[in-house]
Amino acid sequence: MSNVSALDRETWNKFFNRIDYYLSAPSDPNDQCNGFEESAPCYSAAASSTDDTERLTEVKARRGQDRFRSAVLASYNYSCAITGISDTRLLVASHIAPWATNVGRRLDPRNGICLSALLDKAFDTGVISFSNDFNILFSPTATNDTISILSKTGLTFSKPTRFLPDQRLLEEHRYRFGFSEIGK
Repeated sequence: MSNVSALDRETWNKFFNRIDYYLSAPSDPNDQCNGFEESAPCYSAAASSTDDTERLTEVKARRGQDRFRSAVLASYNYSCAITGISDTRLLVASHIAPWATNVGRRLDPRNGICLSALLDKAFDTGVISFSNDFNILFSPTATNDTISILSKTGLTFSKPTRFLPDQRLLEEHRYRFGFSEIGK
Protein backbone atom coordinates (compact mmCIF):
# COMPACT_ATOMS: atom_id res chain seq x y z
CA MET A 1 0.00 0.00 0.00
CA SER A 2 1.38 3.38 -0.94
CA ASN A 3 0.35 6.85 0.13
CA VAL A 4 -0.92 5.74 3.53
CA SER A 5 0.05 6.76 7.03
CA ALA A 6 1.77 4.48 9.48
CA LEU A 7 -1.44 4.33 11.54
CA ASP A 8 -3.46 3.28 8.46
CA ARG A 9 -0.92 0.53 7.73
CA GLU A 10 -0.98 -0.64 11.37
CA THR A 11 -4.80 -0.73 11.45
CA TRP A 12 -4.94 -2.59 8.13
CA ASN A 13 -2.44 -5.21 9.27
CA LYS A 14 -4.08 -5.61 12.67
CA PHE A 15 -7.46 -6.27 11.06
CA PHE A 16 -6.33 -8.62 8.30
CA ASN A 17 -4.00 -10.59 10.54
CA ARG A 18 -7.00 -11.41 12.75
CA ILE A 19 -9.81 -11.47 10.17
CA ASP A 20 -11.04 -14.89 11.30
CA TYR A 21 -11.48 -13.48 14.81
CA TYR A 22 -13.58 -10.56 13.59
CA LEU A 23 -15.72 -12.63 11.25
CA SER A 24 -16.40 -15.51 13.61
CA ALA A 25 -20.02 -16.03 14.56
CA PRO A 26 -20.87 -15.32 18.17
CA SER A 27 -21.17 -18.47 20.25
CA ASP A 28 -24.01 -16.84 22.20
CA PRO A 29 -26.67 -15.58 19.73
CA ASN A 30 -27.67 -12.91 22.26
CA ASP A 31 -24.08 -11.64 22.51
CA GLN A 32 -23.92 -9.17 19.65
CA CYS A 33 -20.49 -7.95 20.79
CA ASN A 34 -18.71 -11.30 20.63
CA GLY A 35 -15.75 -11.16 18.27
CA PHE A 36 -14.81 -7.55 19.02
CA GLU A 37 -12.09 -6.23 21.25
CA GLU A 38 -13.06 -5.10 24.71
CA SER A 39 -12.16 -1.49 23.90
CA ALA A 40 -14.47 -1.40 20.87
CA PRO A 41 -17.87 0.14 21.55
CA CYS A 42 -20.70 -2.32 21.25
CA TYR A 43 -24.22 -1.33 20.32
CA SER A 44 -26.80 -4.04 20.53
CA ALA A 45 -30.48 -4.35 21.24
CA ALA A 46 -29.67 -5.97 24.57
CA ALA A 47 -27.29 -3.19 25.54
CA SER A 48 -29.61 -0.32 24.64
CA SER A 49 -33.06 -1.64 25.49
CA THR A 50 -34.53 -1.40 28.94
CA ASP A 51 -37.03 -4.21 28.47
CA ASP A 52 -38.05 -7.03 26.16
CA THR A 53 -40.56 -4.94 24.18
CA GLU A 54 -38.05 -2.91 22.15
CA ARG A 55 -35.16 -3.65 19.84
CA LEU A 56 -32.92 -1.79 17.45
CA THR A 57 -33.54 -2.44 13.79
CA GLU A 58 -32.30 -1.36 10.42
CA VAL A 59 -34.94 -0.23 7.94
CA LYS A 60 -35.09 0.71 4.29
CA ALA A 61 -36.42 4.21 3.75
CA ARG A 62 -38.46 5.08 0.69
CA ARG A 63 -36.58 7.86 -1.06
CA GLY A 64 -38.80 10.28 -2.94
CA GLN A 65 -41.95 9.21 -1.10
CA ASP A 66 -42.41 12.73 0.27
CA ARG A 67 -42.41 14.20 -3.26
CA PHE A 68 -44.88 11.54 -4.42
CA ARG A 69 -47.19 12.31 -1.49
CA SER A 70 -46.96 16.07 -2.08
CA ALA A 71 -47.75 15.73 -5.79
CA VAL A 72 -50.69 13.38 -5.23
CA LEU A 73 -52.24 15.36 -2.36
CA ALA A 74 -51.82 18.66 -4.23
CA SER A 75 -53.49 17.25 -7.35
CA TYR A 76 -56.52 16.31 -5.22
CA ASN A 77 -56.52 19.71 -3.49
CA TYR A 78 -55.49 18.03 -0.24
CA SER A 79 -58.77 16.13 0.02
CA CYS A 80 -59.70 12.46 -0.11
CA ALA A 81 -60.95 11.62 -3.61
CA ILE A 82 -64.00 9.87 -2.09
CA THR A 83 -64.90 11.45 1.24
CA GLY A 84 -63.54 14.96 0.73
CA ILE A 85 -61.78 14.81 4.12
CA SER A 86 -59.08 17.48 4.09
CA ASP A 87 -57.21 16.77 7.34
CA THR A 88 -53.80 15.88 5.91
CA ARG A 89 -53.04 13.74 8.97
CA LEU A 90 -55.72 11.33 7.70
CA LEU A 91 -54.72 11.38 4.03
CA VAL A 92 -52.59 8.83 2.21
CA ALA A 93 -51.08 9.01 -1.25
CA SER A 94 -52.19 5.50 -2.07
CA HIS A 95 -50.21 3.64 -4.74
CA ILE A 96 -52.31 1.92 -7.39
CA ALA A 97 -49.45 -0.37 -8.40
CA PRO A 98 -47.62 -1.42 -5.24
CA TRP A 99 -44.28 0.18 -4.42
CA ALA A 100 -42.61 -3.24 -4.19
CA THR A 101 -43.72 -4.54 -7.58
CA ASN A 102 -43.54 -1.55 -9.93
CA VAL A 103 -40.20 0.16 -9.46
CA GLY A 104 -40.58 2.34 -12.56
CA ARG A 105 -43.86 3.87 -11.39
CA ARG A 106 -43.09 4.28 -7.68
CA LEU A 107 -42.89 8.05 -7.80
CA ASP A 108 -45.26 8.66 -10.72
CA PRO A 109 -48.21 10.71 -9.40
CA ARG A 110 -50.47 8.95 -11.96
CA ASN A 111 -49.85 5.85 -9.85
CA GLY A 112 -51.48 7.54 -6.89
CA ILE A 113 -54.90 8.41 -5.50
CA CYS A 114 -55.44 10.61 -2.46
CA LEU A 115 -57.50 8.55 -0.03
CA SER A 116 -58.35 8.65 3.66
CA ALA A 117 -56.48 6.10 5.76
CA LEU A 118 -59.53 3.79 5.89
CA LEU A 119 -60.13 3.88 2.14
CA ASP A 120 -56.40 3.47 1.48
CA LYS A 121 -56.48 0.24 3.49
CA ALA A 122 -59.62 -0.89 1.64
CA PHE A 123 -57.94 -0.14 -1.70
CA ASP A 124 -54.60 -1.74 -0.76
CA THR A 125 -56.30 -4.95 0.34
CA GLY A 126 -58.66 -5.13 -2.64
CA VAL A 127 -61.89 -4.47 -0.75
CA ILE A 128 -62.51 -1.64 -3.21
CA SER A 129 -61.23 -0.71 -6.63
CA PHE A 130 -62.21 1.81 -9.30
CA SER A 131 -63.70 1.33 -12.74
CA ASN A 132 -62.31 3.08 -15.82
CA ASP A 133 -64.88 5.84 -15.26
CA PHE A 134 -63.90 6.02 -11.56
CA ASN A 135 -66.97 4.39 -10.06
CA ILE A 136 -66.17 2.63 -6.80
CA LEU A 137 -66.31 -1.13 -7.04
CA PHE A 138 -66.69 -3.46 -4.08
CA SER A 139 -64.97 -6.82 -4.01
CA PRO A 140 -67.29 -9.81 -4.22
CA THR A 141 -65.71 -10.85 -0.91
CA ALA A 142 -66.57 -7.57 0.86
CA THR A 143 -69.01 -8.10 3.71
CA ASN A 144 -72.39 -6.37 3.77
CA ASP A 145 -71.29 -4.44 6.87
CA THR A 146 -68.19 -3.17 5.08
CA ILE A 147 -70.19 -2.13 2.03
CA SER A 148 -72.80 -0.43 4.20
CA ILE A 149 -70.25 1.50 6.25
CA LEU A 150 -68.09 2.52 3.30
CA SER A 151 -71.19 3.53 1.33
CA LYS A 152 -71.96 6.11 4.02
CA THR A 153 -68.75 7.93 3.13
CA GLY A 154 -70.24 9.02 -0.19
CA LEU A 155 -69.15 7.10 -3.23
CA THR A 156 -68.38 9.86 -5.69
CA PHE A 157 -64.83 9.99 -7.00
CA SER A 158 -63.52 13.54 -7.26
CA LYS A 159 -61.02 13.62 -10.11
CA PRO A 160 -57.71 15.37 -9.53
CA THR A 161 -56.83 18.71 -11.11
CA ARG A 162 -53.63 17.07 -12.42
CA PHE A 163 -52.26 13.54 -12.76
CA LEU A 164 -55.40 11.54 -13.53
CA PRO A 165 -54.85 7.93 -12.36
CA ASP A 166 -53.42 5.69 -15.05
CA GLN A 167 -56.21 3.50 -16.48
CA ARG A 168 -53.85 0.60 -17.15
CA LEU A 169 -52.74 0.57 -13.51
CA LEU A 170 -56.37 0.61 -12.37
CA GLU A 171 -57.09 -2.34 -14.68
CA GLU A 172 -54.10 -4.19 -13.18
CA HIS A 173 -55.40 -3.41 -9.68
CA ARG A 174 -58.83 -4.85 -10.54
CA TYR A 175 -57.22 -7.94 -12.05
CA ARG A 176 -54.85 -8.43 -9.09
CA PHE A 177 -57.79 -8.51 -6.68
CA GLY A 178 -60.17 -10.58 -8.79
CA PHE A 179 -62.55 -7.91 -10.01
CA SER A 180 -62.09 -9.44 -13.50
CA GLU A 181 -64.68 -7.97 -15.84
CA ILE A 182 -66.38 -5.76 -13.25
CA GLY A 183 -66.39 -2.07 -14.05
CA LYS A 184 -64.55 -1.91 -17.35
